[in-house]
Amino acid sequence: MLQGKKAYICSPLAAPNPEGVQHNMELAKYYLMQMKRLYHCRTFASHAHLPLMLDDRIPEERETAMQIGALMLDLCEVLIICGSCISEAVYLWHCFFTFYYKLEVPIRQRKCQYRQKV
Repeated sequence: MLQGKKAYICSPLAAPNPEGVQHNMELAKYYLMQMKRLYHCRTFASHAHLPLMLDDRIPEERETAMQIGALMLDLCEVLIICGSCISEAVYLWHCFFTFYYKLEVPIRQRKCQYRQKV
């Protein structure tokens, strides 16, 4: 099982408008907590918080965010992909993880359901 391991949570962030990006950030936070509760592991997702501080449209800030994400990913032993589809960015993270370590990476793909509090 994944108990005690560090897991990077991949989920879509990009959206056609700022509200969609905010919604996807909230989903990433939800996935962090759900995967922690389900697998009893430590969860990481830079895209759950960094877009509040760094603007993806500014190349230097995007590069900084990608570097932070790569450092967090480097800490992790497992990649968990959440969401109903795998975006290009999520696929690239998986490729990076696989080729960086040159080994088979344990991956869990979850179709996580998100319910907003009423």
